[in-house]
Amino acid sequence: MLKIAALQVMIILSLIFIPIVKLYAQTGKLHLKITDIQESRGRMQIGIYNDPDDFPIEGKEYKIIYLEVYGNELDHTIKELPQGDYAVAFYHDLNMDSICNLNFLGIPKEGYGFSRNYRPKLRAPVFEETVIKVTDSTYVEMTPIY
Repeated sequence: MLKIAALQVMIILSLIFIPIVKLYAQTGKLHLKITDIQESRGRMQIGIYNDPDDFPIEGKEYKIIYLEVYGNELDHTIKELPQGDYAVAFYHDLNMDSICNLNFLGIPKEGYGFSRNYRPKLRAPVFEETVIKVTDSTYVEMTPIY
């Protein structure tokens, strides 16, 4: 009887801990590097998206990061990000008003960019044009459009 109870406890513990270990094992790191920043002031607002329907809508990010700009490059690593497909959109908030300021045509007046260094033509990109796959360790280098 004692052996059966011990076996039941082991089964219950396995059911609890195996999903936790599996979930942890499916996370990765996303290394972001933004180069060729024109002005060493303000902050970079970086949106990480995991839902194609939400990209690139401000306020619908999976994760948002604010980094102070002190030079012409920024490096940042997001740890324990669930592995999968993501897209990145960012802008250089020069005046730190937390708004991507636009001109009369709706084009950003401040530097902006996307993963895969997508360069929009006459419209904002869609998720599939900027998608990156986050695995154990993924490196993304982006350059702003000014």
